[in-house]
Amino acid sequence: MYFMKIISLLNHKGGTGKTTCSTNIGAELARRGYKTLLIDFDPQANLSQGLGIFDPKETVYTSLSGEKPLPIIHLSSFDLVPSSLDLAALETEISSKMAREFVLKNALEPIKANYDYILIDCPPSLGIMTINCLIASDSVIVPLEAEFFAFKGIDTIINVIGKVNQSFSKTINIAGVILNEYNPRKKLTQSIEAELRTHLNDTLLDAKLRTNIALSESQINGQHIFDYAVESNAARDFENIVTELINKKKI
Repeated sequence: MYFMKIISLLNHKGGTGKTTCSTNIGAELARRGYKTLLIDFDPQANLSQGLGIFDPKETVYTSLSGEKPLPIIHLSSFDLVPSSLDLAALETEISSKMAREFVLKNALEPIKANYDYILIDCPPSLGIMTINCLIASDSVIVPLEAEFFAFKGIDTIINVIGKVNQSFSKTINIAGVILNEYNPRKKLTQSIEAELRTHLNDTLLDAKLRTNIALSESQINGQHIFDYAVESNAARDFENIVTELINKKKI
């Protein structure tokens, strides 16, 4: 039976592992035989650059600002719609448009049937750009650092998703919260995990993303973790994350 899902990787705080998770969850889905598209919707373009794509002529910005088809780059494992710093101008440009919240959703309509999964790397904000991501999505994955302010961050995201659902008659859910930079040896980490588990129940995934230098190295080399270091702890962590999401029918 045909299915396809559009998933946003979202956290309004920078440095939470959002782009890393977008890249490597997408890579693992592709390794399992799913047709996968990654969309870099962050003006910082870290997703694109972390896959070795610098200064592309056509980007998500040139598409949406010019109402042209999304430019798709075919990589070895999956497809990519790249980004650039120009995307920062899009929020201002679409602010006066009718149905401005549906710009990305409308752009995806002609191509979404070609994929099993479309993953959107959202910008680190909660403005109209992120609202576009949510409107286009079926669910959200939230990477969250195991730190003291984690609660404030996740509550803000839950509130925004709730408002989008109410305002636009959506049923977006949080497919999973991924604890990033996880170090089980730290008492603070254990305490935060326990509190989040009480707060989020099974939305907090059992699979964690441990601190691993191979992730940073892979991005520097323009590769996802499975091409760079398939035997690393980071690769195993992403395998476990995707297995849990699929087995629990979260994605």
